Amino acid sequence: MITHIYFDWSGTIAISHTKIYFKSNDVNEKLKMLKPDTISTLEALVNQGYILGIITNISIPCITFKKSLKQMGIYKYFKGAIVCSSECNCIKPSKKIFEIALTKDKVLPENTLMIGNKYKTDIIGAKNMKMNYYLLNTNLSIKTIFV
Repeated sequence: MITHIYFDWSGTIAISHTKIYFKSNDVNEKLKMLKPDTISTLEALVNQGYILGIITNISIPCITFKKSLKQMGIYKYFKGAIVCSSECNCIKPSKKIFEIALTKDKVLPENTLMIGNKYKTDIIGAKNMKMNYYLLNTNLSIKTIFV
């Protein structure tokens, strides 16, 4: 049974190439990086009892990333691990970044779902960990998976 859902950030929850938005202090500018239906989908998943997390190869410091999530009002949906490559000195598809998330959340791989938009990093990494996975077309929102 899937209890935890992990998302990649860029191209999955947010539009690609979002680094510029993290430098802005304007919350409305930061919200522009989210794909359509992101907030309502995250809220629905949490209401259904899923624990959400993020596993990302983002290069900015994880503390900056989390601060931006808080400013956008979406940090509250991520009760699971938020693991950034910048904090663990590894990048997907390395097992290490996935192991960190699973260890933090004390969850078995078979009880997780990794959603990402890059086969070579998100999906191969999840497969190597024996996680469930879903390859999302970058042009679609996460809502399309759960409708």
